[in-house]
Amino acid sequence: MKNKKLSNPVINPPKNWEKPKTILITGVAGLLGSRLAYWIKNNTTYNVIGIDDLSGGYIENIPEGVKCYKFDLK
Repeated sequence: MKNKKLSNPVINPPKNWEKPKTILITGVAGLLGSRLAYWIKNNTTYNVIGIDDLSGGYIENIPEGVKCYKFDLK
């Protein structure tokens, strides 16, 4: 039995396809969410949007330039 050469299983995106430019972070006012938002803003070209209900985080933790919505996901 001969080994059949399989076609490439990876589907390449079209050439005009662009990567997503916005990242949503839940819990952006908390310690981990705010640090992640800060890192993304300073080390990538992505925009950051955050959601937080401010039950455990502080509005002061949210990095400058991050749009935050007060919202409870329950």
